[in-house]
Amino acid sequence: MACPHGLRIVNFFTGAPQEPTLLFLRFLALPSRKTRAMSSASFTNAPCPSPSLQSSPKKMTMFRKLALALLCSSAVAFHAPAPVSRSSVRLQAENKPAAPPAAAPAAAAPAAAAAAPPPPAKPQPVFSKSVPFLLKPKNLDGMVGDVGFDPLGLAEYVDIRWLREAELKNGRVAMLAFLGFVVQEFIRLPGDLYSEPNGVKAFFQVGPQPLIQIFLFCGFLEFTLHKGKMTQMDMFADGKREPGNFGFDPLGFGKDPSKRERLALAELKNGRLAMIAIGGLIHHALVTGHATFSS
Repeated sequence: MACPHGLRIVNFFTGAPQEPTLLFLRFLALPSRKTRAMSSASFTNAPCPSPSLQSSPKKMTMFRKLALALLCSSAVAFHAPAPVSRSSVRLQAENKPAAPPAAAPAAAAPAAAAAAPPPPAKPQPVFSKSVPFLLKPKNLDGMVGDVGFDPLGLAEYVDIRWLREAELKNGRVAMLAFLGFVVQEFIRLPGDLYSEPNGVKAFFQVGPQPLIQIFLFCGFLEFTLHKGKMTQMDMFADGKREPGNFGFDPLGFGKDPSKRERLALAELKNGRLAMIAIGGLIHHALVTGHATFSS
């Protein structure tokens, strides 16, 4: 077989060509100097450019030891792991931390569950009676005529007592207005100034002087009855006054407590109906230009 340096490798015992690896292993197994000399003499043919093959026996011995160390280090990878002794296993078991205590029996779980308080129930939404698809308005409980109608949520921002006061006053004025709107079509004061049967036209026919007198009188009467407390901040400051109650009951209808609440509800409902009715009469007169019954 050809050497990289042009050297022919032969077996120094038989003289036949030899595999380089096998020859190298046999070369490492030769113990004597004579054998090393014979091995070096076995490399015949053209002189090798590398002088290391013809070095001294001391260098050859160092080279053999180095090659043997490399072979031994590569053989460690195929070495089986050392068995673990029983004593080391026992020491590891003793040093291992103790396992946590076992859980309580499953039979104690129902008792613990029964002792724990149940979670609070989720509150169910309450809807309005008058508008079933809306939630129940706030701050209306305890008020006469409460049917849960407050779609704009005004009671959450304004005192409900002040709102009830305004509702009762407007309802009372609307009842008087409806009666006057119908009666003045048939009964009027004498004179051309009051001859118009249409209520809307009669309002503008009388002029501003009579209207100013009416507005001033109503304002003076309200200011006197409330003792100057006209706003929502001070109208119910004493906490005793009931909304809309001025103590006016000349016929004594409200003396019986069992009838008082029923009459208060009737007044409230009639006032609401009168506000709608007077609005209808005014729009009828504006659209048709005629009085209610004479058209």
